[in-house]
Amino acid sequence: MIKKDIISFFIFLCLPFFLLGQNYVDFLNGLLLEESTREPIAFATIRIKDKAIGVISNNDGSFRIPKSFQEKGDFIEISSMGYETNTIEISSLNEEGINLFFLKPAVYELNEVILKGSLKTLAAKDIIRYAINNIKVNYPLDKFAYVGYYRDYQLKGNQYVNLNEAIVKVLDQGFNTVDTILSDFLIYDYRKNLDFEIDSFAAKPYDYQKFNKIIPEASIKSYGGNELILLRVHDAIRSHRIRSFSFIYQLSKDFIDNHDFTVKRTTYYHNKPVYEISIFKKNEKYRVVGSIYIDKKSFAIRKLDYAVFKYYKKARTRETRDIPYDNARDAKAISSNDELLFEIQTEYRESQDQKMYPNYISFHNMFQITRPPKFRINKVVLNESKGQIEIGFNRNTVNYLGLKLSDFRLFYNSKKVQLKKLEKISPKKFVLSTGTVKNKKQQELLKLLFSKEYDPEKIELQIKINRARDRDDNLINKQETEQLNQFREFFTQEVVPYPKKTIAKDSLMLKNRSMDSDQPVFNANNKEQYWMNTPLKKVSN
Repeated sequence: MIKKDIISFFIFLCLPFFLLGQNYVDFLNGLLLEESTREPIAFATIRIKDKAIGVISNNDGSFRIPKSFQEKGDFIEISSMGYETNTIEISSLNEEGINLFFLKPAVYELNEVILKGSLKTLAAKDIIRYAINNIKVNYPLDKFAYVGYYRDYQLKGNQYVNLNEAIVKVLDQGFNTVDTILSDFLIYDYRKNLDFEIDSFAAKPYDYQKFNKIIPEASIKSYGGNELILLRVHDAIRSHRIRSFSFIYQLSKDFIDNHDFTVKRTTYYHNKPVYEISIFKKNEKYRVVGSIYIDKKSFAIRKLDYAVFKYYKKARTRETRDIPYDNARDAKAISSNDELLFEIQTEYRESQDQKMYPNYISFHNMFQITRPPKFRINKVVLNESKGQIEIGFNRNTVNYLGLKLSDFRLFYNSKKVQLKKLEKISPKKFVLSTGTVKNKKQQELLKLLFSKEYDPEKIELQIKINRARDRDDNLINKQETEQLNQFREFFTQEVVPYPKKTIAKDSLMLKNRSMDSDQPVFNANNKEQYWMNTPLKKVSN
């Protein structure tokens, strides 16, 4: 059924929390919401009807499609797990501002799950085992290809930062092969989106030596690949024959034994019945909450949602003490103080040959950075002849007249340096003097400290200062930690025939080199028909 006038309408001034950038002028912009709650619907599929090309809605429900489709009399078809599918004529959409769309929740059923051709009722684990065993039937074993929109970014509060985008063609050798080793990739386009904030410190690689940027509770396993390869490892369905991530590990061997499952209900995807099965696991450190969606007819795994939390045990209240912990949704409510470590959402969608192909994958993890101090030492000069250490700050010290010698401590090679005098030259400059010392160990320490010869141990000079503050009340040398969210995502735009001609190796993406490095860009003839579904810019409320 085609609906033109009741599920989409033009809005602009009534959505102050979104901004449209200049790069949106050639696109029709949409926002997808749940009809009753008005909540955004993330990761819904928006396809150009009968063309098998489209996009996936962003976390905030936004999406965009080129205006060129409007002139061709095309329709868009919107589908999402658990919602009724709708079709809209593109010519009815407004060219400026944001078009608002609604989807209605599908009617849920609580039917028993019965294997076709048998009266035996299946338990949740039986359904999942049957689905895993039929991966070789439901997913392509032969070579296949698809083109999609890749992006990685971070969320700082409610703002996108460090947004990188690409159009990538995937050349997959089939589900009988190891994806990270044999699949190849062609980069059609790549860019750092400068319309969004660049936080160069947060964009640095993870650092497990100085711990300036880490994923708490995580151990990093190297698969020898860049950001896109790392993302694909976390597709547990495609990587069902190799170890992927905790606690699924190897889907075909470990997934069932490591979790508890409950058949919740029958929902719908693209108007087809799908069984929703909850996933749950809890031990003394971690808690897993998720859902797996399995097609009722083919038993293909359509979707896998999986989230791992750091578990913080807390007492059960009168309201929750009778709720069983084996229900994932209730367990999540009970343990609302648990800290999210990572979550992965993966969805597959059947193509014309009835095989299941990747629709999207989103990998989201928390990470922690320790930023350099706002008020810090930026200059240290050693004067051997006078036995002095000159210290310079990057900002004025507002209380410098009140600082005393006892507020300064120096350590060299983990040994304390004896100080005799403090001179306050200016709010930004202090001079410490060691004076004459009789202690032989101190003499040796000072001789090594003031030596003009290169000494690698000079990196061990530590200066600790108490009480010094700048005008913003920042304490000297104080570092603060900050938690951000990291996202890596890939959204399929079109499943395409596998190339008949061999692609030159120098045209392929270098898997062991970062996406934002000097990668080869493939000049495909049809690259213009794919587009970057850049999210709408958010501003603080």
